[in-house]
Amino acid sequence: MLAAVIADVAPDDIGQHFLEALARRFDRVFLVDDQVALPEGLDSPAQLEPLDSLPGDEADLVWFPRSDAWVDDLLDEMLHEARETGHAAYANRLQTGYTPLITRDRKLGRSFVRHRDPVGYLAHRGKADPEADIYLSTTTFGRRPFYLRLDEPAGRQAIRDMIEQRAGQEVLRPAKHATTFQILNHRHMLRMLGRIETFTDLAGKRVLEIGASPTNPALGAYLAEEKGCHYTGLNIAEFKYPSKPRMRMVCEDIHKVDFKPDSFDIVFSIAVWEHIPDPLPVFGRIADWLAPGGVHYGIFQNWTSSIGHHIFAPRFPQHFVPDWAHLRFPDVESMTAELIRRGAPEEDARAIAEFSHTSPEINRVASRDFVRTMIDGPLEVLYLDGRTRGRIDPRAETLAGTAIPGRSAEELSCMGLEFALRKSDFDIRAWAREDG
Repeated sequence: MLAAVIADVAPDDIGQHFLEALARRFDRVFLVDDQVALPEGLDSPAQLEPLDSLPGDEADLVWFPRSDAWVDDLLDEMLHEARETGHAAYANRLQTGYTPLITRDRKLGRSFVRHRDPVGYLAHRGKADPEADIYLSTTTFGRRPFYLRLDEPAGRQAIRDMIEQRAGQEVLRPAKHATTFQILNHRHMLRMLGRIETFTDLAGKRVLEIGASPTNPALGAYLAEEKGCHYTGLNIAEFKYPSKPRMRMVCEDIHKVDFKPDSFDIVFSIAVWEHIPDPLPVFGRIADWLAPGGVHYGIFQNWTSSIGHHIFAPRFPQHFVPDWAHLRFPDVESMTAELIRRGAPEEDARAIAEFSHTSPEINRVASRDFVRTMIDGPLEVLYLDGRTRGRIDPRAETLAGTAIPGRSAEELSCMGLEFALRKSDFDIRAWAREDG
């Protein structure tokens, strides 16, 4: 029997989707505490039972902690991998989605699902008890991933298995899992809209999204229907859905598209600037498109960050690629040789190195060049951050100027850039510095 144990469920569409997925995947679904109840408005297709009603410790239990997203159709790969290796417990931290733990140890499972930071809890447990059946790795999929394993070789093999089975971020490909992808991506984008509203009001505005989804119209529809915006979505890829009132889709190169001056009150983009060829001149174009008082907002991961190589599983075996590898080994041959030294098959090593250093999908523009363009440009800087809360990464201090010549610890520490720029009549900081 396969059974799931849950702590609680988010009271929204994702929560409902999660319950439906559990019902499809598991023989029984248990609540970790008797007093846990479903939020009003949610309906579970499976009967929810208190965990104490399940006797013994023989059932394979899959423990789901509190979270805000559910990656559908991922558990098949995870369960298969855990059973094939015969280990007592297995978990993987993905960048998006619940973090399930598979174990028969109910004490461990209860602590996991009740903890405010379940991933951190297991990481701490593994460090505190070196003899525990926990293998910690910083070379898997997410920012703080880990595997519960008997030893390091078994853990590394598990990583390879996950890659070969194509479990990971690209499981969310829209063509394969449209419903799940749209729910998760839409929720993330709504959070980003909340960031934009820190700097300006969205209601009723003329909005341009650079890099709008060619397959998912949900964000544009939300802005048009819920916020009353006049939305324009721009992408060089062909849109799979049509324009409609208050929602215009434009398939064009951002260097060639011909928007009139003062066309928009807000221009925004999410994880786009690192993919635009020759991106710096585009900042000037956007300044022309903005109306007076308009705001340009963006957040992205760029070339000089620790993962600026954009090598992510399952497209590539990411665990072979150390942070800043693309800068430490600045050409295809040296990077290929280093990855082979780290155990990567030669074919994978060369594919990774060639993508990092030659692929047109990333533009290889440094943080400092983006920052200079924003500071020297015609728009007032409202907000500019390296997404590190102003802290320098100690590893960057070690690498700067030696292993990575010409780069400062500050620049290497930047995980990307988040910015908000405004088309102002005057920049109050520059005005305050003037004499007289």
